[in-house]
Amino acid sequence: MEITRKQFILIFLFSFLFGVATWMLNSFEGTKITTTEFANLGALVGVLSGLASLALIGPLIIFPLTWFLNKKGSSIIVKMMILVILNIGLGLVIFNLLFSEFIEEYQLSYLSACYIYAVVGLLYTLIEHKFSN
Repeated sequence: MEITRKQFILIFLFSFLFGVATWMLNSFEGTKITTTEFANLGALVGVLSGLASLALIGPLIIFPLTWFLNKKGSSIIVKMMILVILNIGLGLVIFNLLFSEFIEEYQLSYLSACYIYAVVGLLYTLIEHKFSN
């Protein structure tokens, strides 16, 4: 499989969006935690998440999935639904990794992760669709 400049740009774009989403999640939900057990590292969490998605999530999950969907000729609606649901699932995993021990005590909401990562899936799908046309 030939990897072109377009795929590299899309992988970096997804990694950037994923890192920004993680930073936003940490900004919205992490600021509710007032204990010293939780180090609210803010931007560092977003950067580390972006790097992790650059190394793992983008090339191993998102790129092959979008390549497969493009080869099958799936419509933008199908791609959007699949990628939004996948991103919501990834967002919930990140939410649990960051905040699992603080969810009940500080009444953190899973919905913020769902909304943020759904927007990432939506944006990525729209940009990827523009690139493929």
